[in-house]
Amino acid sequence: MKTFLFGFSLFFLSACATIQQPEIVSFNGVSDFKMSSGKILFTVSADVKNPNGHRFKLFPSQLDVIIDGKKLGQLSNPDKHILKRKETSSVSVPLVAEIEKGSLLRLTTLALKDSVEIQFFGDITAGFSIFKKKVPFEESFKTSTRFLKLNN
Repeated sequence: MKTFLFGFSLFFLSACATIQQPEIVSFNGVSDFKMSSGKILFTVSADVKNPNGHRFKLFPSQLDVIIDGKKLGQLSNPDKHILKRKETSSVSVPLVAEIEKGSLLRLTTLALKDSVEIQFFGDITAGFSIFKKKVPFEESFKTSTRFLKLNN
């Protein structure tokens, strides 16, 4: 019985260690940009490649957001998303940003620029089946500021 428990524990730990980080193949943009007091709601679309041999679940997580070198706030995804195994999936993730004081003024001035660099830092909780693991995530990209210009 001890051998079985040791073997199962070893299998469980090795299964968690083999999770590979998904890759963002292409960034498709930001949409549905809305501001409210202390929060920004928007949707990020991207093509994401899952190199794992299992369906990959992205669980609710929090990341720090930096725009043009200045921290905007904390970003969270309230929903769970599933990536198909060994495929590239188009994913649209609704996000909520809890912004710091002065960030709305910075966003207003950034709207005057043609493009900005956005950086995400933190850990994403991900996994397959019953296994979960925090995967470090660090991504940056340059994008147009069209999403900052609100339509009346």
